[in-house]
Amino acid sequence: MRARYANQEISYIRADLERNGFACQQSGRLECRIEIMDNQCAVDWYVVVERAGEPPIAGHDRMCLGAR
Repeated sequence: MRARYANQEISYIRADLERNGFACQQSGRLECRIEIMDNQCAVDWYVVVERAGEPPIAGHDRMCLGAR
């Protein structure tokens, strides 16, 4: 994500992520998320841009049904 969005405007980052299925909100900072099912697991991917010109923070959480 850092390389893909280096030196890009927040509006470009948001439009690109939304084209790829992310849902975005912007209230001072840009927050985009997408949830993808992988067998019995939900993978919640996120991208956050705190301020214009800063590199995005990206990651994911994985939650599985029936985990013991």
